[in-house]
Amino acid sequence: KILTVDYITVTNHHDSYSPKHRGIVTAPNQPDFLARRNGNSSQTYNPYTYSQSVPYNAVEHDHGSNFNTSNGLFTAPVDGTYLFQGSIYSTTASSGGWAQAWLTINGARGSYTDVAGNGMDHTNIISTTHMVTLSAGDTVGYHPYGQNANFGFYQNVHHTYFKGRLLGLSLIH
Repeated sequence: KILTVDYITVTNHHDSYSPKHRGIVTAPNQPDFLARRNGNSSQTYNPYTYSQSVPYNAVEHDHGSNFNTSNGLFTAPVDGTYLFQGSIYSTTASSGGWAQAWLTINGARGSYTDVAGNGMDHTNIISTTHMVTLSAGDTVGYHPYGQNANFGFYQNVHHTYFKGRLLGLSLIH
């Protein structure tokens, strides 16, 4: 088997890409983050503003410092394919019996990122996973939606978070 790598970054005489057992390659400097809420929210988030993202205001880790806790947005440092997962534990039941969530990309509702649920007539959790191709400088946030004017959510390490990771450089752009 042959391992082909387009580039290797050498720092302090150590390869940042290093082959491991059975052909696994690790990339310890890969952009990666896990954000959460520090405190419950009931009035600061309006789901009717489609471009607004949840203000995740604390991070567990942020390799590359690409997540902004002031606005809840991740900024892509390089062109590539990224994986995101968002989850919200809502304090507000959706009066119409459904809830949705999508990514906001560059301040707009992200194409091909909507996920909808049915039968959510009580306090609920909505979790979604998205894989998207981004350009360097693109911003990404998480937007849950319900039919209530104020969409509140609980601080909860099991159900209220937003995380993402660069999977690899994109060949399509």
